[in-house]
Amino acid sequence: MKEKNVEVSVIIPVYNVRKYLRRCIESVLDQNFDNYEIILVDDGSTDGSEELCDLYKSKHDRVRVYHKENGGLSDARNYGIDKSKGRYLAFIDSDDYIAYDYLSTLYTMIVKNKVKISCVSSHKVKTDKLVFSKEDDTDEVDVLSNINTLKRVFKRDDVSVSAWGKMYDRELFNEIRYPKGKLYEDLYTTPYLIEKSEKVALSRSKKYYYYVRKDSITKRTISNKDYSIFEALQNLVDYFGNKYQELYEPAIACYILYTINNIINRLVFVDNGLPTIKKIMKKKKKYWFIALTRRYLPIRLRIQILVLKLSPQLYRNILKVVI
Repeated sequence: MKEKNVEVSVIIPVYNVRKYLRRCIESVLDQNFDNYEIILVDDGSTDGSEELCDLYKSKHDRVRVYHKENGGLSDARNYGIDKSKGRYLAFIDSDDYIAYDYLSTLYTMIVKNKVKISCVSSHKVKTDKLVFSKEDDTDEVDVLSNINTLKRVFKRDDVSVSAWGKMYDRELFNEIRYPKGKLYEDLYTTPYLIEKSEKVALSRSKKYYYYVRKDSITKRTISNKDYSIFEALQNLVDYFGNKYQELYEPAIACYILYTINNIINRLVFVDNGLPTIKKIMKKKKKYWFIALTRRYLPIRLRIQILVLKLSPQLYRNILKVVI
């Protein structure tokens, strides 16, 4: 393949995922779209993933491999961006996989609608079994303004903040990159990329398979690094809430949603976690009040917040039954 003609670069950071890597790469090779390259960024793997990358490189011209010292997911993505040749970029996590028409769908959406970002929906896969949702799986495409797209992202309404599930015009990354050394890297990037894109093409068609590992399902510990999410979330409220009045409440809703799903739902299972939950909720009373009293969030989530406020202990007991 001639590099100068590459239309899409698929960037896959790789770090100690040999168990899942073959499935991921095979799904990207099995596309009904031809004009693309695969960039495997080995981020210092030691489990044989690095050898598997080289094996695919030796067998497929479209596969390019780069080995580097471990620098984290953000650093690997940025490295892949720098090495890429495509006009458009797509990111795939190395333990996930994609449908055969993933690239063609995203590419058609981005070109046909003359936008800089296209998005599709995803399936969640737990221990190799699909988790079916009530959400529609349709090929219908909506073209929304950046502001209306952000409203859906902040509400987690069929548009994920994740880097995957999307195709980007590479020009968006001229000024925006993934933050090295930080967790929750997508919160620092995706909303700002969307803002810069002006318009976004969205489809509920489920073309991406997001794999939830068994160890991540049962993981109920939490470290100080996990609390760095509050910095990313507060940045969203400060930036988008101040710049766009109509995004103030959606940004607060995002703050609360991620606080519940990424912090509180883990703290409830940690020894002495309940007092920490109370401190978190007390610190941002205004945010919790807005999330509870406004109709921006679904009633189910507002009930969830109400139970949390009334009794974290009761919330934990309910969560034990649900999970």
